Amino acid sequence: MVATQRHTKSSSQMETRAPEKEPQFRTGKESRWFVRTLLWVVLVGGMFMVGQGLRYHFNLAQIEEIN
Repeated sequence: MVATQRHTKSSSQMETRAPEKEPQFRTGKESRWFVRTLLWVVLVGGMFMVGQGLRYHFNLAQIEEIN
């Protein structure tokens, strides 16, 4: 028969946990993060839209030139 072994953690291997505390919610920090992220998204989206507008304008000018 095969003997089974139980693996136990020694005291040095056991996880240490912080005492149970209520999580802190910093509204000012979260708001600044949200606004900064929103500005980046608007900036990148705006650059994309300007690029698409320029592309459309140049294609339209080329089609008019051909006609």
